[in-house]
Amino acid sequence: MTAPASSGTKLHGWIILDKPLGLGSTTAVSAVKRILREAGEPKTKVGHGGTLDPLATGVLPIALGEATKLAGRMLDATKAYDFTIRFGEQTDTLDGEGVVIATSDVRPTFSEIEAILATFTGPIEQVPPAYSALKIDGKPAYARVRAGEAVEMKVRAVTVHELAVRHPREGGDPAQQRKLGSRLRGNDETGIMMHAYRTHKCADLRASDVGSRVRLSGWIHRKRDHGGVLFVDLRDHYGLTQVVCDSDSPALPILERLRVESVVTIDGDVKARAAGTTNDKLPTGEIEVFAREVNVQSEAAELPMPVAGEQDYPEDIRLKYRYLDLRRETMHRNIILRSQVIASIRRRMIDQGFTEFQ
Repeated sequence: MTAPASSGTKLHGWIILDKPLGLGSTTAVSAVKRILREAGEPKTKVGHGGTLDPLATGVLPIALGEATKLAGRMLDATKAYDFTIRFGEQTDTLDGEGVVIATSDVRPTFSEIEAILATFTGPIEQVPPAYSALKIDGKPAYARVRAGEAVEMKVRAVTVHELAVRHPREGGDPAQQRKLGSRLRGNDETGIMMHAYRTHKCADLRASDVGSRVRLSGWIHRKRDHGGVLFVDLRDHYGLTQVVCDSDSPALPILERLRVESVVTIDGDVKARAAGTTNDKLPTGEIEVFAREVNVQSEAAELPMPVAGEQDYPEDIRLKYRYLDLRRETMHRNIILRSQVIASIRRRMIDQGFTEFQ
């Protein structure tokens, strides 16, 4: 990251950080301080308006100057959380990083879960888990517990206004049956708005979603024209979904003219694939999305090298068009694995008291 030229004037306001996996709130604040210092800015007070565990991702407001006076209010403000429940396993850290210490074969149905959601809403007395990012004497609780300390978490009053299942996963892959995508909203009275770009990721949809109206965004990975019926493989960071449109869809002429790697947002209906056309190699292989509407976010020109497929290209071509090479399946999988390994190492070293210098 390149630091901006110094303005000579003290900065006041907010930085809205889309916090990635592995970065803690305190580390993010330290990075902002370093960037300001290297840019020659006057000494500026920096704080954050929310505490996110290194294992969490999402919006982290960072306050500068006079805005730090509002940081406390931000901590108590309304928040919305997207999370995934995993049934059948308990870890020693109560998160996805720990060792599994107990298992169960019980898998509640979607109907059973919906029937009890209301009992978890309203004012509650919450005892935060010991493996949380809440600080005890200036140090995150999870860091103290992982260092072998015994901690006592204080009860706090919390109001949960709504708890709703966004896209249940029932049937199909047993490994996916254990997961339930949910959304929790607390401390406000408003409804949940549809995301501007997606209701689901391109690896989410299952046979249980048939009949749903959804919104997906991603790159056009492949196109197959079957004479009046167009099939599009839509790809995002998470996976692929097959999109189909015919002469009844207003999306057909738009998708027909777009080249692969164009970025689109598609609204459509989830339908079951016809018998004999399912794809067992894809988590979404039982369904397809019939496109009702398409919004072009970015139109691609002719590509110097394709992203789909695993063709071998000379190294100089791959380096010249690195932004395309990194989208290819094997390269994408490798950089994600590399990121996860480095993030895991960094979390463990920080928990042991190491300080990172760059």
